[in-house]
Amino acid sequence: MIRINIENISIKDNSDEKILLSEVNFHLENNKIYSILGNNGTGKSTLLKSMVRLLDKRYFMVTGRIDYHGIDLLSLRENELRKIRENKIRYIFQDAPGMFDPLRKLGYYLINVKAEKEKAELLLSFFLLPSYDYISELFPYEASSGMLQRFAFVIALLAEPELIILDEPSSALDPIAINLMIIKLREFVCRGNNIAVIVTQDSRFGEKVSDKIFITENRTIREYKFEIN
Repeated sequence: MIRINIENISIKDNSDEKILLSEVNFHLENNKIYSILGNNGTGKSTLLKSMVRLLDKRYFMVTGRIDYHGIDLLSLRENELRKIRENKIRYIFQDAPGMFDPLRKLGYYLINVKAEKEKAELLLSFFLLPSYDYISELFPYEASSGMLQRFAFVIALLAEPELIILDEPSSALDPIAINLMIIKLREFVCRGNNIAVIVTQDSRFGEKVSDKIFITENRTIREYKFEIN
C-alpha cells in the first residue's frame, strides 16, 4: 500500500510562492488500477511527479509524506530514491518521444531492462510492434509517437516494477492499442503487490480501466464515485 499525505505543493515565482495543491490525502491499495481525472492546469501531472520526486526542486516545493511500504520517498537521499525508481517504479511520460535519447537506438532500452529476448518478443508482438531485432535498430526519431508510447509501456512491463505511473497514456494511441494496454495493465496489477496509477482527461477511458478514480479540482483531490461494469 502507498499512502499520500501532501500538505502543500507550491511553485516558486521570484520571491513569492503559489500553492498548486494542498491537503491531498489518499492511499493506493495493492492489485488495483487508479486514475486521476481533471482539466488542464488542475495539477494532475504535478501530483504524479511529486509522488516520485520528479519535480525540479529549484522551482517546486512539496511538504508532507509519501509512504511507500513504510519508506517516506520525500525524505530519502537521492541515491536511495534512485534505487527505488530503478527497481520498483516506472514512470511513462505523456511525451513518449521525449523519454528516449535521440542518439541511442531503441535496442539500448531493451538491453538495459535485462529481460529475456523471448519475453520481450512476445510483448512487442502483443502491442503490434516490430520484432525485437528490427525495433532494436531504430532510433527514436524513426518511430511514430504512438509506436514510442507502446514501446515505453513494453519497457516498463519488462522491468517488472511494483508501481507503474502513466501520464495521459491514451493520448497518442488508437482504440486497439488502448484496449491492448488495458489488458496488460490488468494482468500487471494481478501480480504480487503491483499498482498502476494513470493521469487522464478522458473520463470514459478512466472508468473503463480503473478500480477507483480521483479528481483534481479546487487545488485538492477527491474521490469520484462510479460503477464498475
